[in-house]
Amino acid sequence: MEFKINNTFRYTSSGSLDDVIYSIRYAFEESGSSAHPSLLNYESRRYFHNCDPVTSENYVGLNSLTTSSLKGWIQDSYGENWGSFTSSIQTSMTNALNSRTSSQPTDIYTWNSGSFGLDGREIASGSGATGRCSASC
Repeated sequence: MEFKINNTFRYTSSGSLDDVIYSIRYAFEESGSSAHPSLLNYESRRYFHNCDPVTSENYVGLNSLTTSSLKGWIQDSYGENWGSFTSSIQTSMTNALNSRTSSQPTDIYTWNSGSFGLDGREIASGSGATGRCSASC
């Protein structure tokens, strides 16, 4: 399982400080075998970490930050629960990957309302949609 920092969100200035990070988007990713020979079975979980307020005493300049230091902030926020948190994510992703090892890969497209879903293979074959569509579709 790979722990990745996707990006950070920052205030250009906050009080007397410049480039203050207030949130970090991060993810865990895992891949495995699939029924399709040229594609991997892929699973990911995405999260946001809202940073604690910063003062001039604990401020770290944007140019001094590394991926490792950002990961450290996230891990520290979980304290002693970091291991159980990542273990539960690993178990969940492994179970999801294992449930799909013998099925053909597909993309599912959903809308924010969740009322309409399209299976990528059905789109390619010219077939219909899954789910239901409200009158506003």
